Amino acid sequence: MAKLSQKRIIELFLAEVDDWYPGYKLRSFNTDYGWVGSSGDRRIREMHTAGTIERKLIGKYVHYRINRIREPVQGTIPINVPRVFR
Repeated sequence: MAKLSQKRIIELFLAEVDDWYPGYKLRSFNTDYGWVGSSGDRRIREMHTAGTIERKLIGKYVHYRINRIREPVQGTIPINVPRVFR
């Protein structure tokens, strides 16, 4: 089995959690998919910039989860578009 990248390990982990997960815990921890090193928090921010994951401020901490916005089927109106733009 090929070694997974840090980003892929984080992606698989967040998909398994399937809820908001605190960003401060996404650094130097072990998962079923492999070890996430000390650069885990940097990778998670890169993934957010790329649109792979969502982030939300809960209390004083940033939490992350897998992006739940799906690409629309061609010819349909995306659900997340406000009604005024439909």
